[in-house]
Amino acid sequence: MAEQAEEHRPNETGGILLGHRNGSHVVVREIVGAGPAAVRTTTGMRPDHEYQVQAIDEAFTASDGAVMYLGDWHSHPDGSAELSGRDRRTLRNIAGARDAFCPQPALLIVASTEDGVWLPVAWTGRLGRLGRWGRMTVTQARLRPYAAPA
Repeated sequence: MAEQAEEHRPNETGGILLGHRNGSHVVVREIVGAGPAAVRTTTGMRPDHEYQVQAIDEAFTASDGAVMYLGDWHSHPDGSAELSGRDRRTLRNIAGARDAFCPQPALLIVASTEDGVWLPVAWTGRLGRLGRWGRMTVTQARLRPYAAPA
């Protein structure tokens, strides 16, 4: 993610997170970029949807259904890892989209420090009882590197 963010600076870039859930934990196994037809600007990014859907389908099929879409990631070259209004709407849209099969999506933001270091901050969203029309709870998530069992 940091390499892609640096490559496209000062524009935002991003992609999708693929992996699985283990109880309440999200385990990211693959990070996919925005795709060749993505549009990147200093204030946002529109991914290459077809490219990303193909990546999801391929990962799902190759893993016999074990790897699935978990959410999105994108860069904030301005240094803030806080969620924008657009970021919150993205979480809501993912959680409410039946075809995403992701009722509790993750959103990982990589933000650049003044020293040029990219730091990740993860967020999760969950819709309330009223679903798409209800309240969205957004929580900052703790990031830990995954250590595979020996």
